[in-house]
Amino acid sequence: FHALARLGIESIVVASPRDPIVSLGYFENIDESVDLDFCKERGISVMRREIGGGTTYLDRNQVFYQLILKRGNPIIPIRIVDRYRLFSEPPIQTYRRFGIDATFKPINDLCTREGRKISGGAGGDVGECIVFAGGILLDFDHEAASRVMRSPDQTFRDMLRRSMKENLTNMKRELGDAPQKKEVESVLIEEYEKLL
Repeated sequence: FHALARLGIESIVVASPRDPIVSLGYFENIDESVDLDFCKERGISVMRREIGGGTTYLDRNQVFYQLILKRGNPIIPIRIVDRYRLFSEPPIQTYRRFGIDATFKPINDLCTREGRKISGGAGGDVGECIVFAGGILLDFDHEAASRVMRSPDQTFRDMLRRSMKENLTNMKRELGDAPQKKEVESVLIEEYEKLL
């Protein structure tokens, strides 16, 4: 998506990584956020996105989307919170079509009606474009996600993992089983087509 944005090509990218990746937000300090030794030992790549948001653990059990629009596109709301709200609507509708009543929680989270986070968004300027990115969580490896984050000790890491399990949900947890990835991708693309 960085290349598409730098080339000024409006598009939507829908993808899942083949291998796990740690994605670092543009403004984050890598030494404070990521356990680089663990990632190196496990062969987990670390990348920095040119957009904001927090450190995330990405794997094949997630469907990611990046919306790339030229800055002058009239669909783009002026206020940042309005951008997040508008561009989160297709993922919200995707969750709803599979039976999960997701809602937007400012500034960049999607949550279940019970208040558990099921997704988050990130955005920023890349080249002459704005990029809005997020993911649909089919399933989530809380253990791996907590392990790639830098922690002062094992007690803190255990608390982080427990907090993630309590507060971060996914389609498999909410529905008892995750739908097929291709189905989710198809619905997500259809919902973005409606918006765009």
